[in-house]
Amino acid sequence: MIEAMGSSIIEKLNRHMASPPQKESDVVYALVEVRKLLEQTGEKETFSRLTFFCDWVVHPLLDKKNAQNVLLELDGRLGGYDASRPWEIDPDGQVHDLLSFRRFWQELNAYCKHVGITDGWTRDYLSWRQVARLYSGIVRDCPLIMRKGYRFRHIAKVEITNCEPSKVVMGANPGDDYVGWKWTFTLSDGRSFEMPYTSGYGRVER
Repeated sequence: MIEAMGSSIIEKLNRHMASPPQKESDVVYALVEVRKLLEQTGEKETFSRLTFFCDWVVHPLLDKKNAQNVLLELDGRLGGYDASRPWEIDPDGQVHDLLSFRRFWQELNAYCKHVGITDGWTRDYLSWRQVARLYSGIVRDCPLIMRKGYRFRHIAKVEITNCEPSKVVMGANPGDDYVGWKWTFTLSDGRSFEMPYTSGYGRVER
């Protein structure tokens, strides 16, 4: 059962998330409140990827266990990264699901249903497109930095360095709407590489 404070948060989020966010502060507010609920319900590990994205908004220096656990999934794969064969680090699609914000969307949607938030932000792709666009701008150039003593063998820094969709993809389908961002990974051996992501949302009425 959600305690009284949690019920109050749910009521506020139901009002706040009834329509798509208009500015970055709308997304920050929602994720800070969701993070409070995750703390109260004791489900940060159950919804670890949602926790990761909530934590990034308020803790750009990586000092939270759940954020570390999510990135541990990438650490072993990135150590063997070959720019000429990038697909080899993602045979099961787990990397794509994280970097595309797909797991972010899935867990936010599941958690909102779980606690009783009638969430308009994940029910339709136009709303989620706006959430993803604003979120990428919030965390852009706010790197997650791995401090000494962390369990990573390879990752030294993770950041989103660009919030633009691929011009090549956009050029292939002019008139469609897109969101995109570019992840940049720095490894402990000094190597750095980019992994861009672009998603199309079909034809947009102008």
